[in-house]
Amino acid sequence: MTLPRSVFLGTPEAAVPALRTLASISEVVLVVTRPDRPRGRSGRPRPPAVKEAALALGLKLAQPAHRSELLDLLTAHAPLDIGVVTAFGMLIPPGALALPRAGMVNLHYSLLPRWRGAAPVVAAISAGDQESGVTLMKMDEGLDTGPVIAAASVVIGDEETGGALASRLAVVGSRLLAAHLSDWLAGSIPVVDQDSTRATIAPSLKPRDRILDLGLSGEEAARRVRALSPDPGAVLNLDGQPHQILAAEPVRIQMEPAEVRLVNGDLLVGFASGGLRLSIVQPPGRRPLDVGSWLRGLRQLPISAVGEQPLR
Repeated sequence: MTLPRSVFLGTPEAAVPALRTLASISEVVLVVTRPDRPRGRSGRPRPPAVKEAALALGLKLAQPAHRSELLDLLTAHAPLDIGVVTAFGMLIPPGALALPRAGMVNLHYSLLPRWRGAAPVVAAISAGDQESGVTLMKMDEGLDTGPVIAAASVVIGDEETGGALASRLAVVGSRLLAAHLSDWLAGSIPVVDQDSTRATIAPSLKPRDRILDLGLSGEEAARRVRALSPDPGAVLNLDGQPHQILAAEPVRIQMEPAEVRLVNGDLLVGFASGGLRLSIVQPPGRRPLDVGSWLRGLRQLPISAVGEQPLR
């Protein structure tokens, strides 16, 4: 049996399971991912996870710098039966969407129409959602507005971080792809239009979005920490130094916003209502530390916390 000719577009670790699944059920003629970019303290360019996975699978790879290159790239590999997109991070022009015989499908890590956009996992945890999921949809020119092919839901754990949920959804998404792509190509799956009146948006994260605003409640701040952990990490300025806060718990305590207390070895920071018990912090240029180890390295307890200064 001849396998369908496919192209895959994706970038982060959360897209890798879908790529591996697609490679097992189709002939992947091209993998498209974002360019290498500086990461970590060294600032050296590092490849996206999808690039590493594609090379390990022996697949042809392209890393366009701009969306204007996509149509020519895909046209050069026509004919194509299907395009599969997962967390690619670049808008795809209409001509490229229409090039494969069956169009392009997207694995989106939310239960559409809730949390359309680039950061659905962060948005779901930050909002206190009880469930999330993966939607397999036919792509159109809108922002995650296309009709739904299939979906699967998961319960969000009480202590689950954004990184852990994204990893779990990546596996769920790869199974969804394996279960439904062949039927979609055969034309045997009826699609369901989204109810746009129920849509919510999860826009791309900006540096400002990482800062823990002291106008939040302790509960809201704790959810934000979980949503952003381990990468890119929530940020709280302690005495003028932007520290990543990688683990924290809300505490029901009367504190003033920005007040800092050390209580029985616990470091508490006050928010608009309640407080936050910091557990794991990462000072600038250093590795993550549990709060006890971090405190032992200080000459004095930090005397202020600032949550509204923008990152440099």
